[in-house]
Amino acid sequence: MGTTKLKRWTIHEESISGYVSGSDRYREGAYIKTSRVVAAAYDGKVLLVRTRNSVYECAEADYVGDPEQLLIFIRIFAEDQGGSTTVL
Repeated sequence: MGTTKLKRWTIHEESISGYVSGSDRYREGAYIKTSRVVAAAYDGKVLLVRTRNSVYECAEADYVGDPEQLLIFIRIFAEDQGGSTTVL
């Protein structure tokens, strides 16, 4: 399972969306909305997000949504994983 980068990305209730970069599966620049996020890990700069079939690399610098929503999203997954930032 390869990692697809998302640019100009944002968070939805249970998914994320953004513009694809460096994917074998999607055309460069395609806008996608993922399926439900099942796990995430954050290292202070990059958020790795896992859905059922894919992993997405989302740089914090490329986030275009509400900053508070990003913090909530990171906290929820950190709590679910016992505060771990282990790479998925």
